[in-house]
Amino acid sequence: MPNPAPNGALARREEPMNKLLLTPLAILAFGIASADTVQVSKSSVVGTWLLNGSDKNTRFLFRKDGTFHFVATNCSSKGQWSVDGSSLKFVWTHVDDQKVAPGKVKGSFPINQAGELEINKFRYRKAQ
Repeated sequence: MPNPAPNGALARREEPMNKLLLTPLAILAFGIASADTVQVSKSSVVGTWLLNGSDKNTRFLFRKDGTFHFVATNCSSKGQWSVDGSSLKFVWTHVDDQKVAPGKVKGSFPINQAGELEINKFRYRKAQ
C-alpha cells in the first residue's frame, strides 16, 4: 500500500524495490548477451585454419600482414582480412586466379564461442 508523502501526495514504496529488482536483471541480461560474443585479436587469427579442423585440402592461411589465401579442391582465392570485434572481415582481390575489382567481393563472418570461423554452413578451426 502506498504511504502518504509529506506534501499529502501518495508516494509509492515499490519504486525503489522495482529498481532493486530490475538492476540485477539488467546486469544478468547484459552478461548473457556479452557471453555470446567472442572478442578476437589479430594474433589469435594468424595461422592456418582447416575446414572442420581437419580437412587439410580446404584451408585458409591468415598472414600477419593482413592478407589471406584460401585453397580448396579446384578453387582458390586471396585478399585482405581484418578483425571487427567477434568477426573477420574479408576483401577478396583474386578468385580462382582472376583479379577482382577492388572492394567488389567482400564479407564479414563470425567466430563463434567454440573459436570456429563460420562461413555460411562451413566451419573452420585453427590448426594446432
